[in-house]
Amino acid sequence: MSVLTDLRVPILCAPMAGGPSTPELAAAVTNAGGLGSIAAGYLSPEDFDQILTQTRELTDLFNANIFVPETVRSDTDNLKRYATALGEAFSEAVDVPEFNDDHFRDKIDIVLDHTPAIVTFTFGLPDAAIIQRVQSNGSHVGVTVTSTAEAVASVKAGADFLIVQSTEAGGHLSVHRQDQAVTPTVLPVLVQEVRNKVSVPLVAAGGIGTVRQGQRALDAGAQAVSIGTRFLTAAEAGTKPAHAHALISREFSSTVQTRAFSGRIARGLANTFTSTMEPEQIVGYPHVHYMTSPIRKAHANDPQMLNLWAGTGFTHCVTQTASDIVREFSALRVDRRHG
Repeated sequence: MSVLTDLRVPILCAPMAGGPSTPELAAAVTNAGGLGSIAAGYLSPEDFDQILTQTRELTDLFNANIFVPETVRSDTDNLKRYATALGEAFSEAVDVPEFNDDHFRDKIDIVLDHTPAIVTFTFGLPDAAIIQRVQSNGSHVGVTVTSTAEAVASVKAGADFLIVQSTEAGGHLSVHRQDQAVTPTVLPVLVQEVRNKVSVPLVAAGGIGTVRQGQRALDAGAQAVSIGTRFLTAAEAGTKPAHAHALISREFSSTVQTRAFSGRIARGLANTFTSTMEPEQIVGYPHVHYMTSPIRKAHANDPQMLNLWAGTGFTHCVTQTASDIVREFSALRVDRRHG
């Protein structure tokens, strides 16, 4: 796939919903030789459209990422119990919101209007007809997968390439069913397993904090690597100040996988919120995300109350520019036999 093979540096900035992904960050990564991303997650259609326009003014090459709506619906009784637990733990009135699909169809129409070079999907596999529409419009399509089964299904549906994500990744793990059991995976091993099952190009994602870690993923069969956590402390990122400070302050020593903030498995820095809600956590995306959102907003300056998404390589975070990070990873070398 020419978009990936033509990158001067085989690195993608992972799409990071909720603020970190900005037009400035996407452009800085692309203009330094990698591939920047815009995350549509949680944006209104109007904001997504405007951000894509702003990004296009700064660079011609970027990835637009869209959340696939949940196919597994949350149990209403569990949601009510979790709302009660949140209210008791943090003295907040918590209501159970209605299900929403994050404006999925509207966002498909928007990427069809803008035609970014790459469109990627997270949290599931869209219908083959949607993949074909996006491809026919001129964009390459990637799907995030966490297992060989998801990889095979995604290629069968027509994906041009795959983002292979291990459980070491920061933020949400893109399992295609939010209720499935999660078994720990190591990135190079997972990449090799997927490489043995499919022939499309692979982008390796999960816990990459150093060039050495990235090179191991490339040697296992990936065409490029996707890095998120390192870019959270880039100057161009829109990361909340308390989150960025937590990553570089070394006040937090470990990460944990939790459903406490959103109802979906996600990796972040272990803090008071995760430890308090761990016994109560449920499968409940996107409802739990919207249930905890007011609590997080009310405590925006308190890192103990925030979803401090971080991969296992978070200790390598420093304050620097996106171009500095891309330049660091320019030492990566791709085996052109892969993909």
